[in-house]
Amino acid sequence: MEDPWAILRRGAADRTSGAAEIGRQAATALQAIPRERLLEAVGLLVRGHPAMAPVWRLASDVLWAPDPAAGAVAFLDQLTRDEAAAVVVSRVLPDSVLTISYSSSVARAIELGRPARTLCMRSDPGGEGERMADVVSAWTKAEVVDDERALAEVPAGAVITGADAITPSAVVNKVKTRILAVAAGRHGIPCYAVAGRMKLVDRELPVIGPFEPTPLELFTGVGLPDGLRSPQEAAAEAMAASLHPALLPLLDASGRA
Repeated sequence: MEDPWAILRRGAADRTSGAAEIGRQAATALQAIPRERLLEAVGLLVRGHPAMAPVWRLASDVLWAPDPAAGAVAFLDQLTRDEAAAVVVSRVLPDSVLTISYSSSVARAIELGRPARTLCMRSDPGGEGERMADVVSAWTKAEVVDDERALAEVPAGAVITGADAITPSAVVNKVKTRILAVAAGRHGIPCYAVAGRMKLVDRELPVIGPFEPTPLELFTGVGLPDGLRSPQEAAAEAMAASLHPALLPLLDASGRA
C-alpha cells in the first residue's frame, strides 16, 4: 500500500474531487495510521477541506471507534448506502431540470430519473457545468447554459444540486447555489439537494470560496438515502450528527483561518 501519509496529504490538497471520493481515499489511508497519531492525521485532512462534511464525519468515526480501522470501514459502508439518495431524488424529477456545478450524486439521479432535458449552469468560476453536461448526455439531452441566463430565467421544471455539507441551517455547495435557489423560489420552481447521511453535521462549518452556505428553507426538499426530507427535518437530522469532541478545537481554528 502507498504511504498513508502521502495519500492524506494528496487528499488534503485535492481541489477537483468530490467530498465522497476524498473521504473514500482518506478512509483507506487512516486504517494504517496508529491510534496515537490519529488526531494529527485527521487534522491534516480537515484543515484541507473545512467545508466538506464527509471528512469531519470520517474523522469522528475513526476517533469514536475502539478500533480506528473499524471506524473507517463503517464510514465506507455508510458512503455506499448513501448512494440511495440519488434514487430518492430521481423519483421527483420532472421532464426538465437545471443543475449547478458537478456532482456525481446529481448525475446518478439524472441517470435514474432520465429527464428529457438537463440544463447545466456553466458554474463559473471553474466551469464544472461542461463536465456535468458531458457526463449526463448519455441519459438526457444536455445543454450548458450561461450562469446569467440560468439565474434570470430558471428555464426548467426543477432545480437539483449536490451538497458538500448539510448543517442545521444550510446546504453548503458551489457559489451561486444561493442565488439559484432564490431565483427558483421566485419562479415557483422546486429546488432539491441530494445528500448522503455522511453530509450531515451538527456544526456550522467554515466556508470559503468556491463554496457558500444556502439556507435550508430555500430548498423544497433534501434527498437522503431513506427518503426526501423537508428543510426542517433535514435540519433536525443534521443536529443529531455529532462530531467527536476532540475535533472541536480544529473546527474553531479552521473558522478563524
